[in-house]
Amino acid sequence: FILWFCWFGFNGGSSLSLSTDATMTLTGLVCFNTNLAAAVATCVTMIFTWLRYGKPDVSMCLNASLAGLVAITAPCDVTDCLGAIIIGFVSGLLVVFGVWLLDYKLHIDDPVGAVAVHCLNGIWGTIATGLFATTSAPGNDSVVGLFYGGGFRQLGLQLLGFVSVAAWTAVTITIAFLIIKATVGLRVSEEEE
Repeated sequence: FILWFCWFGFNGGSSLSLSTDATMTLTGLVCFNTNLAAAVATCVTMIFTWLRYGKPDVSMCLNASLAGLVAITAPCDVTDCLGAIIIGFVSGLLVVFGVWLLDYKLHIDDPVGAVAVHCLNGIWGTIATGLFATTSAPGNDSVVGLFYGGGFRQLGLQLLGFVSVAAWTAVTITIAFLIIKATVGLRVSEEEE
């Protein structure tokens, strides 16, 4: 809940300034979109886990809150409320299926669901900008997503950004891990473990 509260400052404060009435309107939309996506993601996950497991999964619902916040960060100032709802809805499902995929199918140890929350929903939010950006959002005069008649241009830019970041990260982390492996090792000894 502290993170949820602070995300208003993160999204609202980092994308705008509060110097004019127009930016106050945009700040309101950004904060509303931020809250809406997180709330929808939380409710979707609560309902989904309740139906699937017979009771809501509280820790998964809290992860869904974060997933909604992560996903709405990229498009928070260029989407409308409908876009925020859809982004939150997908986030709520993506976090559940992401945790399931990593834990049960890929057998990757991610005890707090950080990959599903941050990686998968970060990718989703980046792509969602290319889908849900609209000039009806106050202050957005140029970014238009696929679902609002903008064609594939912005979606292509968002995908290029995702691929570029993924490639840079893969190369950089591979080099870092190779250096760590050659110097101090990647694992502790069996006795220390």
